[in-house]
Amino acid sequence: MYSTTTILVIYAVIFIPLLGILYYNNNKKRKKFDEMMNSLNIGQKIMTIGGIIGNITKINDETVEIKVDQNTRLTITKRAISHIIK
Repeated sequence: MYSTTTILVIYAVIFIPLLGILYYNNNKKRKKFDEMMNSLNIGQKIMTIGGIIGNITKINDETVEIKVDQNTRLTITKRAISHIIK
């Protein structure tokens, strides 16, 4: 019915654009996340991926210290930040 070459060409025509779209979307999300990480400032209110909300008190290379309550401070990795609350 169909030769192996024809089937491989059909699969390539379908999957190569899909892989391109996935790569583009992932690249776009990574750039947006990197922009957010570079815009972090002391005093900003953030939410972690675990749902904890706090204000940034200290920023290091890989970690951020947040004040959650009056006497509660947490040190988290920057990758644990979900988004900045405005």
